[in-house]
Amino acid sequence: MYNIKGYKNSEDEDDLENSLFYKTIWGRGTYKKTITLPAGEYNIAIVHDIDEDFYDYFDEDWDYEDNREEGRYSVILTGRYIPELSSNSVTLKEGEEKTLKIKGTNESVTWKSSNKSVASVSSKGVVKAKKAGKATITATCGKYTLKCKVTVEKKPVTYSFLAKKLKEFAKKNKNFTFKTIDSGRRARLSARAIGGTDSSKIESGGYGMLSYLQPYIEIVKKKNTVEMSLKIEGYLQVISINSTTLQCSKIRLYTSNRRMNLAMAQTLATNRYNYSTYIYTGKMNGYATVSTSSKVNASVLKKFNTMLGQSSLVMRTESLDGAYFGGGVTTQVRNNWKKLVKEYNTLLKEY
Repeated sequence: MYNIKGYKNSEDEDDLENSLFYKTIWGRGTYKKTITLPAGEYNIAIVHDIDEDFYDYFDEDWDYEDNREEGRYSVILTGRYIPELSSNSVTLKEGEEKTLKIKGTNESVTWKSSNKSVASVSSKGVVKAKKAGKATITATCGKYTLKCKVTVEKKPVTYSFLAKKLKEFAKKNKNFTFKTIDSGRRARLSARAIGGTDSSKIESGGYGMLSYLQPYIEIVKKKNTVEMSLKIEGYLQVISINSTTLQCSKIRLYTSNRRMNLAMAQTLATNRYNYSTYIYTGKMNGYATVSTSSKVNASVLKKFNTMLGQSSLVMRTESLDGAYFGGGVTTQVRNNWKKLVKEYNTLLKEY
């Protein structure tokens, strides 16, 4: 009896369950085994296992000690390597490269890309990511065809790239202002604001109001990424003989057939009493977010853009205590604001 076993690592020699193959042969004979293995080095063990009790059972005159070296065995291995591709799938950013290699052959290899505009491949297997999308790289080697799926992701947009774009836009378009809030970390492209005052209630109600609204694109650097947002700033001030409690609530937009309420995040709220003039002054300032690059709400963005195209558009800033002020938006202002939305949508495509 002899055992034939194939294993890859020397420590696996006694592990029958993880053997690549294992065969026991009784008596004389020829054993043939065909297997397919990945390219690499392997160990073959042939063990001549003569059991003393087994032979004593069949032949009492057979001497185990004198004959235990009589076993003869040999192994003949034939075959060839099957080519193997170093990677079956890769994910790259735009502009990155990855070299694919063929293991297990010295034959020439022909490389081909299913979509050269997404990912190209050189004659040496160098894959270059060009634009976001998917492609399949095929390597033909003799009768074998090997494939690697390539996924190309957009290259992350940098803060400096967006800042440059916003600054250039402001230079080319009047009624727009680029402003750095925190150098290298936060900046804004603002469209012209609308504002107004209401002094009609001074005599009858004992108060006057001041307000303005201004949309802007803001970019903020966050570690290795940058977030872009489309926001509307709202400011409201009340001067009154009565106590004021201004707190940001919402920015409301409405036309003849559409309504939109945007919740405000507050950045300023002061309500003070002047003992010499006996006048209360309340101020509040905040912003409403229409869209962010990290979580684009396409329906809200689209609705906002549609309302900017309607001549009946009215906007106002509202306080939690019910105070509000605003008015109609002129055609010229609405057109400027639509330019801002268009630029925001253009920059979103860079993500």
